[in-house]
Amino acid sequence: MHFDVLVVGGGPAGLSAALILGRCHRTVLLCDEGHQRNLSSHAIHGLLGREGRSPASFLDEARQDLSRYKSVSVRGTQAMTIGRAGEGFNFVCADGTAGSASKVLLATAWSTSSPNSRVSNRSTVFPCIIVFTVTDSNTRKSRWRHMAGEIKEPSLPS
Repeated sequence: MHFDVLVVGGGPAGLSAALILGRCHRTVLLCDEGHQRNLSSHAIHGLLGREGRSPASFLDEARQDLSRYKSVSVRGTQAMTIGRAGEGFNFVCADGTAGSASKVLLATAWSTSSPNSRVSNRSTVFPCIIVFTVTDSNTRKSRWRHMAGEIKEPSLPS
């Protein structure tokens, strides 16, 4: 199956990205094993509206928010391999899910210098995951912007 974006990691960053992409009518696959670093904490701090809440309840509510968007799929699995394929990427997950994506968003503890890194083309990986999308719902045209400047005009399905 083809997705506009493969999101790797289901912590606050990955869930937020999937939410915004879903609101922008993008097809998204979010892969997450459920091993967020803050799960052993008793409470979240520094997040408006969630001060003192448990990380688990925050993640449950965030996943519930994602369920409103039919274009967003969430899988409890690890993305095992991600490789460049033409203008996009092919991926295979631990549960056997496989497909392609136009973009990959790594929202997980990951480093290009890690010996376990399985991203085959590191020259296209950027450490900043802050992406702003401006969408005109009537024409379904978007501009994706990165903090460093415009990334690319995505092509959307009709």
